[in-house]
Amino acid sequence: QGQFTAYAFLGLNPFIWDLVGSALVSAIAICIGFCGAAIILLTKPIPTQPINTIALAIAIGCAVLVATTKCTIRKLTDSEPSLRIVFYFTGVATLISLVPMLIYWQPLLQQVIPWLIVMGVLAAIGQLLMTRAFALASPVKIGLLSYSSLVFAAIIGAIGWQEPITLSLLLGSLLVIWAANLTIRQ
Repeated sequence: QGQFTAYAFLGLNPFIWDLVGSALVSAIAICIGFCGAAIILLTKPIPTQPINTIALAIAIGCAVLVATTKCTIRKLTDSEPSLRIVFYFTGVATLISLVPMLIYWQPLLQQVIPWLIVMGVLAAIGQLLMTRAFALASPVKIGLLSYSSLVFAAIIGAIGWQEPITLSLLLGSLLVIWAANLTIRQ
């Protein structure tokens, strides 16, 4: 869920990076898309336990960092090829992950290794395509279009796992589609 929250902060980062405000339509689309994503995510049953404020703060912090990363990738695409950007981001993420991996290491089953390789290759291809997308369009547009993955996840959940399609899910989906439509028409 933090990944989708990050796109709300993408509209704020251009203010910091360029000291220029985003267009009014983009700001409105960001708000509409964020509300739609929130409605979709809140469609799930609410847990009986109270909200953990530390976890919430960490999630918001992660969202800000992801948004900053997306804007950084956009800036890097002006001078660096996608392959180099993905290589260095993957290298840094691997080094950061090394410490927890060594602490919590568990042996892998042999039948899992081919699936991990497939996941790694597909993730690398996806990251290369996403980096290329940031070279072609603004992070705000890409972020709002990324909200549509929530709509697709809901459709897959309804088809594959018979999850209910609720009125709030439909409302959130309409808001996400409307926000994406607003940014595409700019």
